[in-house]
Amino acid sequence: MSASQQTMHYDDIRQHVRDDFINSLSKFKERVSVDGPMEGSRLDSLKASRELADEPLDDFLEITTTDGGDALLSAFCERRGITDDLNPEVRGLVQQELHKGYKSFLDEAIKFNASFEDIDLKPGALVRPPLLPVGQGDTQRSCYELCDPTATTLLVLALGLRS
Repeated sequence: MSASQQTMHYDDIRQHVRDDFINSLSKFKERVSVDGPMEGSRLDSLKASRELADEPLDDFLEITTTDGGDALLSAFCERRGITDDLNPEVRGLVQQELHKGYKSFLDEAIKFNASFEDIDLKPGALVRPPLLPVGQGDTQRSCYELCDPTATTLLVLALGLRS
């Protein structure tokens, strides 16, 4: 799918961001379901990443990137098949939605990880919460690749994801 500044609508931006993070969340859930829940410093790093995501967008980008989010935006556009010639207003909207998506991803990842703290003994209960289907969005990259590599050490450690 190719989109440019002339065809990129707000609802299209949100759908691209949603699909990208759904895919990342599915990978996260599968990894936790195979390896077990995150604990210790990895879980602490995931929670610290979530706290950092609460910063306003400009502060978040200043803290987590060295280029104001340009690499983050370019990587996202490349993954989603969007041309990187977006006008400044659209670029700002995409960054805004990526920030929201990142917060939502972290919320869901922390919640899923916590779901392994107990075992439901009721008849018919699931051993693990259901996973999201893989295949929604790009399956070749993990969520930590969304950010500037120099700024994502905590997230990479927390998620334990590898390319």
